[in-house]
Amino acid sequence: MKKRSVLAILLCLVMLFATACSPAGGPPSGPSGGGGDEDKLVVQVWNTKGGVGQEWIEQAKIRFEALNEGREFDSGKVGVEIYYEPLHDPDQSELPDSDFSVFFVGNVDYNAFKRYIMPITDIVTETSDYDNKTIESKLSDETKAALLAGGSDYYVLPHFQSYDGVTYNKTMFEQYGFYFVEDVATHGYNDPSLPNYGFVNLAYQDDVDVRTVGPNGIRGDYDDGLPSSIEEFKLLCEYMKAVGVTPFACWDAFNESYEIRLTNALWVNLEGYDGAMAQWTFNSNNVPSNIVTGFDPVTGDPISTPKVITKANAWEIYQQESRYWALDFSEYVFKRTNGVMYDTHWNSGSHTDVHREFLRRDAAMMIEGMYWMNEAKDAQTFQLYPEYLDEEVRIMPLPVQAKGRVEEGQGKSPVALDMNYSYAFINANVRNKWGSEVEQVAKEFLQFCYSDNELIQFTKNSSVLRDINYELGEVEDELNEFAKSAYMIKRDGKIINPISAEVEFIKNPSVFRMYDQHIWETTTFLADSKIKAPNIAFDRDPSEGWTVKRYFSEIKKDQTWWNNLTR
Repeated sequence: MKKRSVLAILLCLVMLFATACSPAGGPPSGPSGGGGDEDKLVVQVWNTKGGVGQEWIEQAKIRFEALNEGREFDSGKVGVEIYYEPLHDPDQSELPDSDFSVFFVGNVDYNAFKRYIMPITDIVTETSDYDNKTIESKLSDETKAALLAGGSDYYVLPHFQSYDGVTYNKTMFEQYGFYFVEDVATHGYNDPSLPNYGFVNLAYQDDVDVRTVGPNGIRGDYDDGLPSSIEEFKLLCEYMKAVGVTPFACWDAFNESYEIRLTNALWVNLEGYDGAMAQWTFNSNNVPSNIVTGFDPVTGDPISTPKVITKANAWEIYQQESRYWALDFSEYVFKRTNGVMYDTHWNSGSHTDVHREFLRRDAAMMIEGMYWMNEAKDAQTFQLYPEYLDEEVRIMPLPVQAKGRVEEGQGKSPVALDMNYSYAFINANVRNKWGSEVEQVAKEFLQFCYSDNELIQFTKNSSVLRDINYELGEVEDELNEFAKSAYMIKRDGKIINPISAEVEFIKNPSVFRMYDQHIWETTTFLADSKIKAPNIAFDRDPSEGWTVKRYFSEIKKDQTWWNNLTR
């Protein structure tokens, strides 16, 4: 089967979506402004705009309605209609009076939403008629514990994942030979005085066997030749600059929420799952984490002591050595004088501008979440650059160590961070608003959406994944290359869902939630505020002295800080 490029597939989807798909059921016409066919039992669904698009729910709607065709209800309704609208992420205050029964949304503090959400323990724990499995059996132990949050009821299910990190243009990498070579003398550029030293000679570009084993240390795998250390990542950027390619595109460098994604992604991949997850569970599962205790007076590199993280020393997570090296690369990227960032990003713009810059090859890599393709599709950005429809883009597996390179058999599996806090749930008002029949069908629809086939179809139609254990099977071959690269990371590595059942997390959501940016917040004030993101510090006037060492020291927390948390 001939592989189609990701952009070509997406353009087809754009055209199909533009001509065939609109919010189902037409304009609102039902009781209390609800939408849908009044002769059918209507379940109104709130589907967040962007991120996953609307095609997945349009297809799920068609299949669910077909299963319920001709179904008779005591109310006299015959058949079911799923009426959905693409809307913003809701505020909890919108739920009590909302006409919508089922929600698929992002950026939700589900503990704060609980009073407005219906418990769904029954459909999570009972064997589903749709696949003869329970939804609970598809949840990881960590996700189950966090969703139960010390209680006995489920209220939400994970909706879509978005891994922080780097998207790269693989076609450009192949064209320029942006891969590290195993044998420099034989197959690589071998003049140590040149920026291309250690990279694959273009004469051997198609011979993948000459590349290094990449971060995971497995030869012949999808990350061969990619930087396995922070040191190599910097060398890659320098080589790109030398041949006239800007390494990174990203939203406005003063926008904390986007630039911080790079630092987050590097940190968790360098640290590993257990040490990174301790940020929310305050427990590294007896796996030691390297905690910085000083700096080498000659090299300036951090000196670390391995420590197991527990609640007795939970504040020490902020001095993990992995954070230092993540900051080190961020300093390199966000200093204007280094020329690593596309030069418009110290001004203004939007995420859609960044997508355009990436697609027109203004940069070889882009700092984004994995949902960016659906945002670009919704904005019709792909239609603007048809000349690049045959190019291949992927999510980049990131470095796993600070210096040197990973040798064969010595690598680490990828670790990615899902920071979108995206959930599906049912409005607690559904019975009072629409009656017991709508409540029942709303629960059935949610259970249907988490059956095996629908999980597969969700990824097929959205190119994103869910924090659920499911295999794509033959459908993997139908995915675009971007979605395949995300699936490989999920399959081969571990994905961090940054939530926890610990009371300190639940009682202090703004401190530990990723999108509140306190994870990189300084403990001291600069003027009348604290710095919350590395890009803000490293872009300041050099005379202010915001080096990686200073920034790392400024985020240090102590026992007093921990004791002051609400419990």
